[in-house]
Amino acid sequence: MKSIFTKKLSIILLFFVTILIISCVTSQPSKPNDISKNFTNSNNSEIFLDSSQSEVKTERPNTTTSKIISKEDLTKLYWSENKVELNPKYSSRTESLDNIFNPDALGQIVLVFDRSEWNKHLDYCDLNINHEESVVAKGFYFTKDNKEWFFKDIGFRIRGNTSRRRPQKGNGMNKNDYVQAHFSLDFEEWLTDEQEDAGIEKKLADCMKGLILKRFKDDGTYSREIYGYNLFRQNGIWIAPRAAYTRLIIQIQDDLDLDKDGNTTEFESIDYGIYGMIEEIKKQFLKERTSKEGGGYLSSNKGNLWKCLFKGGSGTDFVLSHIDSMGEEYSKPIKNKKGKIIDFSVRSYSYDYKGDNEFFEGENQIKGFMYELNNLPDCTDGKNDEEDKLVIKKFYTQRMAGDLFLRTYAINVILGMWDDYWINKNNFYFYFDKDGKAYFIPYDYDNVLGVSHLGIDAARQNPLEWGSLDSRNRPLIQKILQVPEFMDLYRRYLIQYSSEESFFDDDKSIEQIKKWHKMIEPFINSSNLIYRDTTNEFIDKPASWGDTYKPYTLYTEGKFNYFTIRQETIKNFAK
Repeated sequence: MKSIFTKKLSIILLFFVTILIISCVTSQPSKPNDISKNFTNSNNSEIFLDSSQSEVKTERPNTTTSKIISKEDLTKLYWSENKVELNPKYSSRTESLDNIFNPDALGQIVLVFDRSEWNKHLDYCDLNINHEESVVAKGFYFTKDNKEWFFKDIGFRIRGNTSRRRPQKGNGMNKNDYVQAHFSLDFEEWLTDEQEDAGIEKKLADCMKGLILKRFKDDGTYSREIYGYNLFRQNGIWIAPRAAYTRLIIQIQDDLDLDKDGNTTEFESIDYGIYGMIEEIKKQFLKERTSKEGGGYLSSNKGNLWKCLFKGGSGTDFVLSHIDSMGEEYSKPIKNKKGKIIDFSVRSYSYDYKGDNEFFEGENQIKGFMYELNNLPDCTDGKNDEEDKLVIKKFYTQRMAGDLFLRTYAINVILGMWDDYWINKNNFYFYFDKDGKAYFIPYDYDNVLGVSHLGIDAARQNPLEWGSLDSRNRPLIQKILQVPEFMDLYRRYLIQYSSEESFFDDDKSIEQIKKWHKMIEPFINSSNLIYRDTTNEFIDKPASWGDTYKPYTLYTEGKFNYFTIRQETIKNFAK
């Protein structure tokens, strides 16, 4: 439901409170070593990262691929006004999500639009490609595991950071001029006030408010992001999103009578090909990962969530003095005197607050965390090193889920994710649980597995020096690796997650990708699409815009296979 609330007085008060708090923090800094006073057991020199809450091991379920709907059957899906909504669920949120996002079974999504509503979205894209304005998809149908979900009237829009596309070249019917783009679905976008007051919810399988659909941009292997997220999940990294494959069909009814034949019930079915279907990181994502729900070890989903992207300036390096872009993203329509939308006022931030609490509360919390992080001592300067190590250890055991962070980062580096925090100050979420502990959430893994950029050879880069080790640049990772015991633990995770017994093993990885190819190959080519930064065939090479080190392959064996080379590199450096 779209609502705009103006609370001028509250905003003014919050502004002055924020200024006052920040003023107090910045005007009375404590000494770096005073941070040890925030922790208990200060005399205990034997502090280890807690690994008891780092893994949630689950077996991939035996999800089945439902029968692909024929073009003839598609015509019968929505054109009955009495079509009732369908929302089957499993016995738990975790079981629902594990089946819906099982990458070994193909889903199928059908979205239905009136041509007037589809063209409205095209107009929004023409006004401002960075808009966040949703239109109405009057039908959503999803089938997988021999189950069917159907909703009426959901929110639909394009999404992306630097990869947005207008999803059709023109505005007409039957032109075969459609273009794959990233999409965002919001099942509750158009709930009425009356429905919300009545407590009505519309969550897929009772566990998802929305869904991300991503084209395989610059990835002719159709596998990088699906493989990346699933490598986290296979290794028990419960904080990572889930991802799977789906076929996407879009139906558009010609309510505008563009062909001037007097019939406004005609429609066309556009085969949009294969998409990555990715779990969105919001409140429902966090809720499934609470101890109560069993999908993780969070205490609550009501803490403060941040989306961290490089939006220029200093990016998101977690250095307090470098913050130049922090706020709440917004996209507001600008209308003329007749009420017609003529543009959008769009503002995005590197540190983008996504929580439901007051912004100043989240801002003060993350700045306080950075202040402590930035004032951690240097335990390698030969001055009180043992005491300094103790202070750093306590920070990563009590203020952050340190062991989970190291495990997550080991897999991040194994995947060759250069567009990350350590190198590019980009692409992660950061969550402060209600108990105050911080969690690092990996995000956006479409440029991994041999895609190289910014001077990084993704396959051969030293995993112990993935990015800079200067603690003034990336303190979140550099400080934890200053502690020898934690660096040793990071080495162990690198070896564990890339060994011949691991899911990353080259033979297993090649077999996995070929298995996925067999499943999706019949559907990657569509006569309805114009292919721009995507392909209608499998091509085993990295993105053309990347730094050219070697033509790394994924499913082709040989001396340039990324999995083979990365395994050897990690073995040589991390042993």
